[in-house]
Amino acid sequence: MSDVGYDFAEFTVGLAMNPPQGDFEALLEAVSTAKLPVYAFNSFIPPSLPLIGPARDLKALEKYVKEACSRIARLGGRVIVLGSGAARRAPEGLSSEETRKHLMEFLTLAGQHASPYGITIVLEPLNKKETNLIHLVSDAVRVVQELNMDNVRALADTYHMEMEGESPEVLADLGAFLSHVHVADTDRRAPGTGDYDYDLLRECLEAGGYSGGISVECKWEDFKAEAPIALRTLRQAWS
Repeated sequence: MSDVGYDFAEFTVGLAMNPPQGDFEALLEAVSTAKLPVYAFNSFIPPSLPLIGPARDLKALEKYVKEACSRIARLGGRVIVLGSGAARRAPEGLSSEETRKHLMEFLTLAGQHASPYGITIVLEPLNKKETNLIHLVSDAVRVVQELNMDNVRALADTYHMEMEGESPEVLADLGAFLSHVHVADTDRRAPGTGDYDYDLLRECLEAGGYSGGISVECKWEDFKAEAPIALRTLRQAWS
């Protein structure tokens, strides 16, 4: 991807926690010698570690988060994305007050362990098909505003925004609360293969004061062919 011209890569947290052949040192060496830094990591928490409800285990969550932050820092990561729709799904019958309390407790825990490494935790809104909690960028921003931690912020994902009917124009008001952005084109295809308005996205992010990174998170049909098109599309919008 560095040959194409991308500035950074985004991995999953699972890759750091469960590297190929279980060899983290080999992964660390591969990343350190690569031409492309790994700036962000997504899919923070596996479904086996629920964040909300009576089945959650705070000690197990803290152990996982502590190790994940340590490994991601060694890999050069600066952003961890909390999407993790299955892990954060609120169980049926749990009150909204208890749900919010559990979410806030986890975000506080994650932010505290990430802070010494200079890592920012970003809360990703997901569409209703993927989880039952935090669907809009405005939802995520309200949570991080209430939490009021410097390194716990929000994320905007154009795919989930489209699925939920949330206009890019909201980012003109919310951009200052974001620390990462995911982009995809129509139907989650690669940028430049659909009709998404990236000029409007840029205008709204700039109006909101956004200054963070942008990752392509899409369904690649032909990566080698589409990756240069995606980058060119974004470069043109931001030129």
